[in-house]
Amino acid sequence: MRGQGRLLWVMTALELLAGFSLLLVPGIALDALLGNGAAPAAETLAVSRLAGVALIAIGVMAHSGSHGGPNWWLLAGLLVYNAGAAAVLSFIGAGLGLAGPLLWPAAILHAGLTFWTLISLRYLASP
Repeated sequence: MRGQGRLLWVMTALELLAGFSLLLVPGIALDALLGNGAAPAAETLAVSRLAGVALIAIGVMAHSGSHGGPNWWLLAGLLVYNAGAAAVLSFIGAGLGLAGPLLWPAAILHAGLTFWTLISLRYLASP
């Protein structure tokens, strides 16, 4: 069990670092990862930010082994992912003016899943 706890802490740290890098400075993170040096296209930066949100969610879920049991942390990770995905997808559409046919349905889906996760967390927290 001790080795698993250490693994979860390392995974938490690495996933959060990678996720926040892709979310906050995607151009630098992509250059560090891929090394092409060219300025990424707006679409690449947008998808990189979405990937960053997913990695942050994975980091939150990896942390489940050390606090509060997996149910609460699993829902917390899903909440982070869905709220972040809804926000990033909305920014891609409204802020960047990019929108394929599934962008707004996906943003609305993630917003709905965020609401559902909040309700689930409330029920989990109530006695």
